[in-house]
Amino acid sequence: MKIINLLPQDAQKEVTFEFLFGRLFMFWTWLTLSLLVFLGLAVGTRIYLMRSNSQTDDQIAQNMAILNSADYKGLQDKVLALNNSVKEINNLKSHHYYWSNALIALANLTPTTVQLNQIILDRETGRVDIAGQAKTREDVIALWTSIIKSGFFHGINFPLSNLERATTANFTFTFFVNNDKINSP
Repeated sequence: MKIINLLPQDAQKEVTFEFLFGRLFMFWTWLTLSLLVFLGLAVGTRIYLMRSNSQTDDQIAQNMAILNSADYKGLQDKVLALNNSVKEINNLKSHHYYWSNALIALANLTPTTVQLNQIILDRETGRVDIAGQAKTREDVIALWTSIIKSGFFHGINFPLSNLERATTANFTFTFFVNNDKINSP
């Protein structure tokens, strides 16, 4: 559909300019209002963030005052002392030998006719020296055999002097405890 304009040429240009002016005026008005709203939001956000930052700084200052107080220093010293104690206990535990397992195994291996008079344990080497008496030579050999078959001990030194007497035999053994048996509970 074609629009017919019966106004003179100058009036037609004037109407077109008025229309364009109205459009440009509306465009710049909305643009200005949008910028003012954006500026207002930016200023409002900045004020909010400054207040929030100020409150956070106040809370940090209060917490720092609490952390620097004498009560907290005492608590901090107690925590450090407790941490050191835990480290020492863990260190002792890692170097601890559980001789009980080896001694129980030795007691179970010892026949009832054998009496142990002396047991010497060397922690560094895992060496065990035992001395005692047995009713017979066979009892000494039975103890020696039990120790050899046991998984707790190795490197048994059995002197021939242990077999000199047939009855009421005195004996001494030297052997070593397996480290994997005494290093864990």
